[in-house]
Amino acid sequence: MRRAVLALIAALPLRAAAEAQPLDAAPRPEWSATLYVDGYFQSGERAYFVPTLFLDRGALHLEPRYNYEDFDTGSFFVGWAFSFGDEERYAKLTPMVGAVFGNLNGVAPGFEVEARWGRVAFWLEGEYVFDFKDSAGNYLYTWSELNVYALDWLWLGASVERMKLVQTTTEVSVGPMVGFGKPGRWSVSGYVYGLTESAPTFLVTGAWTF
Repeated sequence: MRRAVLALIAALPLRAAAEAQPLDAAPRPEWSATLYVDGYFQSGERAYFVPTLFLDRGALHLEPRYNYEDFDTGSFFVGWAFSFGDEERYAKLTPMVGAVFGNLNGVAPGFEVEARWGRVAFWLEGEYVFDFKDSAGNYLYTWSELNVYALDWLWLGASVERMKLVQTTTEVSVGPMVGFGKPGRWSVSGYVYGLTESAPTFLVTGAWTF
């Protein structure tokens, strides 16, 4: 289970598109897609990967995932984004609801928050999974990240992961992170959780926007 634990667009030529729309028609929002692949590595344990695809068109947000809520489990989320601010200082809140199917079957309301203030960036995601088979399998999951852009292509920060299983204690993991790349195109980020433990967990995330 992730204790996390991450469109092709067809267009007519510009001239043809212009002729097909009234002069006063507002431009239609296009699809954008970002693929995230999380790789989890821990000494003595089998590595596993969590692919997640973000599909956005205007305020509409679609998000298929695999291995996220549990191993051999898929999920599909639908959300609607509310954005505030401009490119340099903004906040975006996306409430979502998802269906979970596979090794775990259930429903998961959730949310994602993205914000930036100059060189400071923040990300928060969370969900509560309702297990249809056994309510004891319900759990709350949140993952957050705060980082600072030291350079346009390099950022440093920390991440906090919180998992709460029903009838168990809360488990919180905190660790440093570093990332590099071309924001809006591609990036690679590395995280370390459980530095005080005998076997820390390493997370490597790759992101590609197309």
